Amino acid sequence: YGLEAARMAGEMSGAFDASLQRLVFDSSMSAAWILRTTGLVLIAASIRNESKLAAVFGVIGALVSIQAFSLVGHTASDKDHVWLSGLHGLHLGVVAFWFGALWPLHIVSRMESAAAAAVLVDEFSQLALWLVPAIFVAGVLMILIVVH
Repeated sequence: YGLEAARMAGEMSGAFDASLQRLVFDSSMSAAWILRTTGLVLIAASIRNESKLAAVFGVIGALVSIQAFSLVGHTASDKDHVWLSGLHGLHLGVVAFWFGALWPLHIVSRMESAAAAAVLVDEFSQLALWLVPAIFVAGVLMILIVVH
């Protein structure tokens, strides 16, 4: 976010240009940055706490962070912003869940018994049967909406 003005200027000196910084501040990038930061703060606050309330804050933080991406780019400027925003959130949410689950699955497979790890991997695989196609379907629908 802090370097967006430099990107707009095409050189690092743009980061210190007050008029470019004001332009960035008044854009949707500012709202997206605020939402991403808020989401990450909620996630960070929930990490070491094992309560249900902390889990709720973590999930809300993840959803807010993911949805913030729909405030910039093609999804923000299209006339069908509402549809694109939902599909983009679904697309990014599934990808984030998928990649976010890989490390915990690896840890479980090393620390738990083979039977317990197999049950967890099987459940994750069953969920993947629905989630992976959802990534593809959401992406295709976004393309169709933007191209139309």
